[in-house]
Amino acid sequence: MRYLLKLEYLLHKTFKRTSNECSNQIIKHIKNKNKKIKILSTINTNSLLVIQNDNTFKKDLMHSNWLIPDGYGAVIACKLLGLKIRERISGSYIFNEINYKLNKHINYNCVFLGSTKKTLKLIVKKMKLNYPNIKIKGCLSPPFKNIYSTAETNKMINFINKKKPDVLWVGLTQPKQEKWIYENFNKLDTKFVGAIGAVFDFYPDLIKRAPIIVQDLGLEWLYRIIQDPKRLWKRYLFCNLNFVFIILPYLLYVRAKYIINFK
Repeated sequence: MRYLLKLEYLLHKTFKRTSNECSNQIIKHIKNKNKKIKILSTINTNSLLVIQNDNTFKKDLMHSNWLIPDGYGAVIACKLLGLKIRERISGSYIFNEINYKLNKHINYNCVFLGSTKKTLKLIVKKMKLNYPNIKIKGCLSPPFKNIYSTAETNKMINFINKKKPDVLWVGLTQPKQEKWIYENFNKLDTKFVGAIGAVFDFYPDLIKRAPIIVQDLGLEWLYRIIQDPKRLWKRYLFCNLNFVFIILPYLLYVRAKYIINFK
């Protein structure tokens, strides 16, 4: 039950307006002279499963200034709870919207943290083509491990702070990236941090996004399993079972209880 209450808190926290409104808010913050750091995170069916046994991850997501529904599971869950949510906002879409709007100017810059050196080179190459006015001040590929040492963390923070980026894009996979950001955000010299995970692979086309019609049907998870069945089948199996047999019944119960009490 405690897990399901955590779920309700997250769904109320989830950004419920359009992707355009979300990106406009972020751009407004980046342009603001106030140096207070703000964070964007994503929520999907995998997030809903992980928070069941990871209270730290739940707190990290709650700390986000923008928690976008990166998956139809999150959208459906919000609607079942009676929340007025406008649309799904994928990490890839918000990444491109923010860069598109920043590219209209010539004085903004970013840093990429995560993935491999090869992937980062591909990201930089494509960014220079798509968004030439955004200066990429640096890229860092940290060690592939679940927990970083103090020395490794300090190296990452020092690298970022020397660059002083307007935007820090983090792709360390969920929930590691959210935990790292939450633990260190007070030490980071940047205005906006986007925890966008798989976008580091989607953007340079290392992993193909599902066709739009498949995305609109809410079946992108199936498309991804077909691409990488050995790695993803178990993850999506547990995510979907958790959603169908635990989350949906609970949200339907909460909604029915609310309607009955309201009457």
